[in-house]
Amino acid sequence: MRCSRPADPHRYHVRCRFYRPVAIVLHSRPTRWDRLLLDAWRWLVGQTQGKAIDLPGELWLGASGNGPALVKRQSASLALFTAQVWRAAIIATGEAPPVWFDNDHCPFCTWRTACDAAAHETRDIALLPGLSRRQGIALRQRGIHRIEQVVTLEPGVLATLPDRLPYGSERLRLQAQALLSDQPQPTGTGAPQLPHVGFFLDIESDPLTREPWAFGLAGAPGDRMIIVVDPTSNGRFTTLNGVPLILAPDVREGWRRVLAAVQERGGRLAHWGEAERLMLEQSAEPSVYRKLAPLLVDARRELGTRVVLPTPRLSDQRGGGLKAIARWLGCTWSPGADHWTLAWEAYQRWVQQPSPLAAIEMLAPAIVYLVADVEALAAVWRWLEAFVGSISANDGLPDWRAYRDTAATLEC
Repeated sequence: MRCSRPADPHRYHVRCRFYRPVAIVLHSRPTRWDRLLLDAWRWLVGQTQGKAIDLPGELWLGASGNGPALVKRQSASLALFTAQVWRAAIIATGEAPPVWFDNDHCPFCTWRTACDAAAHETRDIALLPGLSRRQGIALRQRGIHRIEQVVTLEPGVLATLPDRLPYGSERLRLQAQALLSDQPQPTGTGAPQLPHVGFFLDIESDPLTREPWAFGLAGAPGDRMIIVVDPTSNGRFTTLNGVPLILAPDVREGWRRVLAAVQERGGRLAHWGEAERLMLEQSAEPSVYRKLAPLLVDARRELGTRVVLPTPRLSDQRGGGLKAIARWLGCTWSPGADHWTLAWEAYQRWVQQPSPLAAIEMLAPAIVYLVADVEALAAVWRWLEAFVGSISANDGLPDWRAYRDTAATLEC
């Protein structure tokens, strides 16, 4: 809180007129959550002090201790925020609102399993991956609450939904068909041949800076390698639980090692989503970026343009995420290897040791998590290769269960 003082600085006794909140964050661009939190503080402080005015607040951006913060004053009217508070209070005292999954908040809610069960029981449209909140509201306003109603929607209705649907409005209908039939649905988009992938990449990064601290690599079954950033090392090799481990002194050396591994094995490097490409651009040296960027293949995009899977959106998964798809294929995560925070906490404890190499066993949870994720990515890609190949050979929908059983035999 910052205390606003009278205009005369020479007075011996200084009395605060009021306090105003200050939100300090490490990133340099304010998110909508930063602004919402600050508005909540402004409202609470005003209520506490009995002020009839909308108190101002400040966002201090990039205040990590390495330089001056960028201060943004926030003084807009709180009328909209107050209306939202009262609307939430009214909802809480009335009938339960429609089920909706917000993956940023649902995992922390004690009622999430009840919402999962209710959505499955009623086949609610909230189960549809990729459906935005505004699209869900628009469908409910038209009386469309269940997945089977989406299958019969006219293209014109889908085209009028707010927000752009991924890969066109027809994808929403295919997603509904996949969930109802529990079968994957080819998109029929005539996508080009799948690229040849020789290696798979999964990265773990600092949750605040988004700078990589570990690279998980997998090739053929059994071909695994982990690169971990350790500022005290000089590129030493070791093994942990049978997994080759390279300790890189910085993230740039980590990217050099990734490039060398890919060049040695040939083929392209598959990853999941845009994060890896963005981190490569931001943290690799230019020469490594120029060589490695053309080799990257976004497995999520390649899969999404070819097939829609029966993986529902739930309180703890987005439906189209790697873990949801890998679990549908039969992959499992052992306890202690099923959430990124466990790996990050293990790495934080390990890197703070006086001699990290001597305490290498402390890194085991992070290695287990990385190996599980990158091998899940490899399993999903190999299933996709088999599925696409069967469609081309049979000119129709293949026996997808056989390919799912094949993928499930892989280590993931």
